[in-house]
Amino acid sequence: GNGPSTNGHATGGLNLFKRAIFLQPPPLPSTHMAAFKSILAALVLATLATVALATPPYKMVADGTCEDIGMETITDVDVCLAAGIDVSNDPTKSYAGKQPDGGYQFTTAAITRGCVFASGDTKADLQFFPTAK
Repeated sequence: GNGPSTNGHATGGLNLFKRAIFLQPPPLPSTHMAAFKSILAALVLATLATVALATPPYKMVADGTCEDIGMETITDVDVCLAAGIDVSNDPTKSYAGKQPDGGYQFTTAAITRGCVFASGDTKADLQFFPTAK
């Protein structure tokens, strides 16, 4: 007849059953497992730190530095834009039209390092100086 045979094939040569083989790696020795868990924990913390730095609340500092108030200077052009939008409460906020990709690459101490509004005015264009001192 045309029913399946005991080896999983029909008499017409049609394969009715597919075999899947699953392999499991051997368990790590306990010394390796401890190191693996330690590395995994560090990666999770690093990821959480990155997310925490990249999300509001952002604050504008009028005097001193971000570090003076327990925060960090923004050194990423994309985070700067997000912060500018958040602080100005303006979803259309953008960088000055003449700003080069990646921000202005000045290395002088006369310019505030990081993400700034000219004269602290949130209505002004956003500017990014990642290499200023």
